[in-house]
Amino acid sequence: MSTPFARKKKRLDSSINVVPYIDVMLVLLVIFMVTAPLITAGVQVNLPKADAAAITTQSLPLIINLTLDEELTLSAGNGEPELLGIDSLVYRLSEARAQDPNVAILINADGDNRYGAIMALTAALQQAGVTQVGFLTRSADS
Repeated sequence: MSTPFARKKKRLDSSINVVPYIDVMLVLLVIFMVTAPLITAGVQVNLPKADAAAITTQSLPLIINLTLDEELTLSAGNGEPELLGIDSLVYRLSEARAQDPNVAILINADGDNRYGAIMALTAALQQAGVTQVGFLTRSADS
């Protein structure tokens, strides 16, 4: 006899619901797209153009960035640029040269900087005992 409340047997559905996985993947994609540009930190300068040979060094260089508004930052190798005053820069360079006298020191200055700002920086480098300095430039054909 059939009763009105009899249950029908349902087949078991063994398929995987992938919608939640797609949602998680899209959220992660958005997170990576937002954070990826923030990972590459640098200082924006407009390099002057010059025909010069490439510099080859054994160790990572110290790069002094001089922006158009005359802010000084120091990048040690491939690290994050650190905002410094002129006195702090002289101290840090003296320390670096005490550890490695052959450390390469490069100036990454904006092409539109005042001449006086660049001369003040080179005077500070001389005060720190730096005798050889390289200037970063763009190639003349770019």
